[in-house]
Amino acid sequence: MEKFESEPSKTPTVEIMVGGLKSEYLPGNPKEYAEKIIFIPGSGLTSKSGVPVIESFAQGGFDSISLNLKGRLGELPASVMASRTLADFSQDLGDARDTLKEEGLDYNQQVLVGHSLGATIAMEQARKKPPKALILLAPSLPKGFPMPELTKEEEGKRRDLAAKGEVIESDRSDLLRYFGERLPKDFDESFEEKYKPLLGQESYLAKLELYTNQLEISPSDIKCPILIVGGVEDPRVKPETLRQLAKFLGADYLETEASHMIMIDSSWEDFSKQIVGWLKEHCKDENE
Repeated sequence: MEKFESEPSKTPTVEIMVGGLKSEYLPGNPKEYAEKIIFIPGSGLTSKSGVPVIESFAQGGFDSISLNLKGRLGELPASVMASRTLADFSQDLGDARDTLKEEGLDYNQQVLVGHSLGATIAMEQARKKPPKALILLAPSLPKGFPMPELTKEEEGKRRDLAAKGEVIESDRSDLLRYFGERLPKDFDESFEEKYKPLLGQESYLAKLELYTNQLEISPSDIKCPILIVGGVEDPRVKPETLRQLAKFLGADYLETEASHMIMIDSSWEDFSKQIVGWLKEHCKDENE
């Protein structure tokens, strides 16, 4: 397996609470745009996984937040976390968005950036309360697009574990799968310090829903600019499928030499400039 250089976090984040969610925050440096970035992590990932994302947008002039969905840090009893659903996670994001609105940041000034399962949650929220823009990094797929199917045996086992109050503890093997062939060179020596903090808990029911009860969405549901970002070497969501999804939703599409962990991939620092540039194009009229 070839290994790639990875970039360390460059800017210390500030830990804040947003809508009851522990979050990482970075102000725009310098702040040039009224819009605020809200990053929603993928399955079993904590807000630490979004630090490269909010760094890039903060450097581009946007205040930026990366959220921890409830239970990811083990702060909920296992019996509660095990039965959390995608709707519960969507409510987490909705509560955070409502809090920001109460503080003066209207929904149409919020930019939702979701990764994987977090992109599903972002799409659901964008349908309810349109943000300024929606950016989907290696998104999990809505109904009508192929996702890996679970056998009846696998589905039954996951439901049993959820009923017993068991949770999924994300571990090293999960990151190995996410990185695929693009494993960072420092993965082994820096795992405990750098990569383990990216990992949290996941609900068996939410993970089950992702495969068996996909989000049903139509192009008319989301009334804001959409950007879908795919990784050529993503072992989970194939670029050709994301190109089809972009066409279906009328979204713009960007592709990079990356794994499923687009925002942690060695290509992120350079490639993220295109993503930030895309957003600036959709914000410039209001901020000039």
